[in-house]
Amino acid sequence: MIYKFIDNNGSEITVSSLSSLESLIESDTVKENTQVKEGLRGKWTAAGKIEVLKPLFNKKVEKVLEPEIPEEHIKDFIVKSDVETIKKEEQITKTVSNKTAKIDIQVIAEKVKENKNDNENEIITDTTEIMTDAKEQEYQGLNIMEAVKTCFKKYFNFSDRASRSEYWFFFLFYYLVLIVLGLLASKIPEGLFLNFILVILGIFFVGTIIPFIAVVARRLHDVGKTGWFQLLPLPFSFLALVPQLSIFANIITIVLYLYILVLLISLGEDGDNHYGSYPLKKKSKKN
Repeated sequence: MIYKFIDNNGSEITVSSLSSLESLIESDTVKENTQVKEGLRGKWTAAGKIEVLKPLFNKKVEKVLEPEIPEEHIKDFIVKSDVETIKKEEQITKTVSNKTAKIDIQVIAEKVKENKNDNENEIITDTTEIMTDAKEQEYQGLNIMEAVKTCFKKYFNFSDRASRSEYWFFFLFYYLVLIVLGLLASKIPEGLFLNFILVILGIFFVGTIIPFIAVVARRLHDVGKTGWFQLLPLPFSFLALVPQLSIFANIITIVLYLYILVLLISLGEDGDNHYGSYPLKKKSKKN
């Protein structure tokens, strides 16, 4: 709980804890008629009328434990208390997500301090939103040319991770080429040119099926799943050939394909996971 009070000069001063306010009461800086407010939403009230502060004015404390705080050092004392508060907020920030990409903790602490309230859960919520916004602005996704180049470069790579932009741009490239070549083959009459298009279509399909399966595996790795998940629907697809099991097998197959689709469109795990490092590069900072 933070407290605010009005000093003799009419300035509004904030302290971070009840113990800090007690020290100011013992030093006679805060008196019974000093206007004090509990928290950010409290009302200004004379310190002597606040229930939690009444015992502090009634105590008879022997002045042997701690020296009084000199008047000229009050501001230093308050600054020290604020520094301790910021350190606590930094600790809360670090516990929000130990996998999140590295972000300047000082910037977060200042942002949280501007919007802080009495509930630590709300502070954590604000911090999570700040970290999420920072993460979205920190990394640069691939364009379609970079995605296609990366997938062919990692032709037989079934072990690393792939971002959403890498997978979906290669998916777009893969099916666009297949559709265009298929349409050409369907419109061209039989002849040498048709045979040429069919050969090109076959070569493209054979040449891209491996990198396509590989990028699916890497995309599943990015969300923390094994690449073998893409094979889950296959057994049920074969079961669908059995008339007695076709309805059941088709339903399971559709559900599994939908599950895999959700994984493919999901945001990857933050930072490194056991499949590799984060697949995207940080944006270059412009001076």
